Amino acid sequence: MEVFGYLINGISIGSVYAIIALGYTMVYGIAKMLNFAHGDVIMVGTYIAFYAMNSLGLPGIPAVLIAMAFCVVLGIVVELLAYRPLRGAPSLAVLITAIGVSYFLQNAAQLIFTADPRAFAIIPVGTPPISLFGGKLTISVAALVTMVVCVVVMVGLTLFTGKTRTGKAMRAVAEDRDAAQLMGINVNRTISITFAIGSGLAAVAGVLLCSVTLQQLQPSIGSMPGIKAFTAAVLGGIGSIPGAMLGGILLGVIEILGQSYLSAQLSDAIVFAVLILILLVKPPACLASGCRRRCEVSSMKKLLKNKTACTNLITYLIVIIAFVVLHTLEQSGEMSSSLKGMLVPVCVYIVMAISLNLVVGISGELSLGHAGFMGVGAFTGIVVAAVLKEPVADPTVRLLISMAVGGVFAGIAGFLIGMPVMRLRGDYLAIVTLAFGEILKNLIGNLYIGLDGNGLQAAFMSADSIALEKGGKMILKGALGATGVTKLATFPVAVGLVLFTLFVVLNLINSKEGRAIKAIRDNRIAAESVGLNVTAFRMKAFVISAFLAGMAGALFGQSMASTAPTKFSYTTSIDVLIYVVLGGMGNILGCIFSTTVLYILPKVMQELEDLRMILYAVVLIVLMICTWSPKVKGFIQVITAWVKDKVTSLFQKKKEVGTNG
Repeated sequence: MEVFGYLINGISIGSVYAIIALGYTMVYGIAKMLNFAHGDVIMVGTYIAFYAMNSLGLPGIPAVLIAMAFCVVLGIVVELLAYRPLRGAPSLAVLITAIGVSYFLQNAAQLIFTADPRAFAIIPVGTPPISLFGGKLTISVAALVTMVVCVVVMVGLTLFTGKTRTGKAMRAVAEDRDAAQLMGINVNRTISITFAIGSGLAAVAGVLLCSVTLQQLQPSIGSMPGIKAFTAAVLGGIGSIPGAMLGGILLGVIEILGQSYLSAQLSDAIVFAVLILILLVKPPACLASGCRRRCEVSSMKKLLKNKTACTNLITYLIVIIAFVVLHTLEQSGEMSSSLKGMLVPVCVYIVMAISLNLVVGISGELSLGHAGFMGVGAFTGIVVAAVLKEPVADPTVRLLISMAVGGVFAGIAGFLIGMPVMRLRGDYLAIVTLAFGEILKNLIGNLYIGLDGNGLQAAFMSADSIALEKGGKMILKGALGATGVTKLATFPVAVGLVLFTLFVVLNLINSKEGRAIKAIRDNRIAAESVGLNVTAFRMKAFVISAFLAGMAGALFGQSMASTAPTKFSYTTSIDVLIYVVLGGMGNILGCIFSTTVLYILPKVMQELEDLRMILYAVVLIVLMICTWSPKVKGFIQVITAWVKDKVTSLFQKKKEVGTNG
């Protein structure tokens, strides 16, 4: 009966994932966007239900209905203000805007509700379970309610989309938006209704999530369940309501069985491995008919056709001049300690952004797992530097060796990951790279390495098997990462890495291989027809990018006294992606400027405390709308033309007056 108990737990948790996945599959299937803010809507709905029950004294069901109503309004407002202006914009612009909305909601919740966890379960924890088979098998009331709600929601949505006029309009928009609009369907209204339904379901899912598993509430509760739910939607087939439910339940069962029979610490890695396996065995085109769209990344920024040596020289000179000025200020003592502490990290993230730009801007692929390679390089570099402490006395030489080894290991990881995933494209490639990045972080978080007179000793999952001699030291400590690290990183070495990265990337872009990579990005079919090995060229860009990220990670790891694996989660990858997008796809110099400004900006706004990240999110959303919204761009062009006309006429009048005088 033990295995049946695990299955029931898996089905109950999977039912929560299924409810979230139903919202995801509808939004993605109809609006064609990765809504990274969906997990934060889950969090908002749960907080509303919590306060409705605890502050207003309402029973559970009315509290959930209020939370649903609030989230419905929230979903409509977010779609109206943040996503609708970007209708027709490249998918990456919408993705970055969704990330901005996620940052806004999460930090606003932290400001309003505080980050302190709060005990919450709509069904009291002490409620007696239901006994089956003479008490041999029990099922909690929360689990039973969750499963029933999941089935009811799935059946209701299936009937709604199949029998009602609005539901049929949703299916038509999902199939062909332009054709649906020609047939008189109000596309904007249909998409708003989709967001409303998905957001309302998110509130229900959040309440059930707290009741079934977490029993507590905090601003970050929706992030990982949201990603897992999207995995469930992909597993069942984007656009398929029964498939989303089955995918969620299957994912929940896999997670619980993995925790019970393999490892609770690796449960997230197991879930993401399943996602990768499904996408590789069953390509996206087979999962759902509504998702056969080409990656639009390459349309976001047209590169200059000819990158001249002059442009490259200007880029090098700007970096060198900035180094001379900043290094002079640092050596003279005129620089503040806070600015000194940012010099190396800024260089690290510049390298990360340039290397990711090689994949996203030049190769035209969307990768969300770049931080995973940074993590591989960081911890490899820390271990190598510790091993070389006695043989190599010079700290700079030791740092350079550790950076090279860290880059090689990250490059190997990129090659091993790239072999299976390079067959995917667009949003599916983004999700798989995100999954691989999380797997790498999870594996590193369970790795223990010690060093003594006998050399390195390593263990996985537990440090119990490591017996160090007196004077030995643990280098990696599992989830704690590396602590007590000797800081070897220096600003000159960091700038040297930036220049090395520029040399590698700019030369690759201007080489025959670079032109082939851009040709594949612009027209894959045409590139294949002239005999280009598409996979090989895409792989080359991906591996070089991973190698450079590993070197940056090794430098970063030795600029901090302690480094935890959580630093290299998907949120870091998303931050770097934001630097790339705002700097310009394929624009290396713009990438350097945007990374510098956006990294320093939150630090400068430290005095604003919790408001700084909210303001950062607002700036991000506004920038994306002003840059990519067709209506806003048209309005700006009209205003610019009007101002230009007024200025021209004013000068003409002054010229006429001067002539007459």
